[in-house]
Amino acid sequence: DVMETDQAAFLPDRYESVRAARIEQRGFPTPDGATATIVIRRGDGKALSGADVARAGQVAERVDGIDGVRAAAADRSGLSPNRKVLLGAVLFDRTLFDTQLAKDVDAVRDRSDALFEGSGLVAGYAGEAPTQVDAQEREGLTSSLTMAVIAVLLLVLFRSIVVALFDVILVALVGMAATAMLLIGA
Repeated sequence: DVMETDQAAFLPDRYESVRAARIEQRGFPTPDGATATIVIRRGDGKALSGADVARAGQVAERVDGIDGVRAAAADRSGLSPNRKVLLGAVLFDRTLFDTQLAKDVDAVRDRSDALFEGSGLVAGYAGEAPTQVDAQEREGLTSSLTMAVIAVLLLVLFRSIVVALFDVILVALVGMAATAMLLIGA
């Protein structure tokens, strides 16, 4: 709740872009939850038929019923001019920085895959929520691999498993403590 993604919040009011952003926010307020764009296409690359568009709308309705999803919609208005792609929107209950958002995004992806199975349609998700979830997943993997490499290097260098594990655990604890202090300070 203390994190801010709006760059205009960090700048003084004397900047034109900040004043314009505030006017935009009053006229078109952004929802509290994280958002995603559902991108629906045919697996064979052909144009979407009327039945495909109707099925995509039904999938959006079924996704809307998932816990953690506030609203979802996909209809004819999101159809591209060449009829090959249909865009829809998903609004989540949780904010972008909520640690449980990953569970909601995974549930939406799983539900879409299950509902489109055998239909010839493919759904993908873009936007801030899936991007944040994928980045966190990648960061977690990268951090784990980094810690493993450091542990192996310390083990080879000092030839002591105690020193290697102690150093890695110490670094992890300092990282967690620094993150906690930043959150408390915010």
